[in-house]
Amino acid sequence: VLFERLLRARDRGETGPEAWRRVMRVGNEVGFLFGVGAVHGFLAEYYGTGNPSPLTAASTLFRGAASALIGGRTVQRMAKPFSGRVIFDDHRWEPREYTAVTAGTVDQIGLGFRPFYRMQDCPAAFQVLGIFAEPLDFVRGLVNVRMAKPMGLNRSHERLTTRMTLQPTDGGAIDYMLDGDLRSAPQPLTVSL
Repeated sequence: VLFERLLRARDRGETGPEAWRRVMRVGNEVGFLFGVGAVHGFLAEYYGTGNPSPLTAASTLFRGAASALIGGRTVQRMAKPFSGRVIFDDHRWEPREYTAVTAGTVDQIGLGFRPFYRMQDCPAAFQVLGIFAEPLDFVRGLVNVRMAKPMGLNRSHERLTTRMTLQPTDGGAIDYMLDGDLRSAPQPLTVSL
């Protein structure tokens, strides 16, 4: 939506400061941030409150973290995993349950979290995280993400790439997030620079 508004403003001759950013293509849309699993689940829970705001986002994150401590229903909804393969042109990650697979061309994902810390130094790719930690370990790893550090090899894979394909093992549709908008698409789903 923001991208479309910026294009319309440019077409009307309105100018302002410009910043060029690379984007990812998912189907017929483009965006800076992409995610499946807990990334999609968090936003579904957040939007489900009917009151989107920074305070609601922080509250949703806190409720999810507290639920992870006790194995509650909230975290079960929020952290529904993506089960399947993540395939790159020259590599693939093992098929498994991923708490989240997320990618970005900008370093921040919101609330000060910076999972894509390598983006400032790599203009020719996007960064992908394949997180396979249990929900409680995922929450513990968020401290590193907040400080723009890797979650840790025991919790996640990282890769810089220009193309990835998600292929679920169940053969169903893929629920995903693109720049905060919730979407669903038939599989396989390809994300490219």
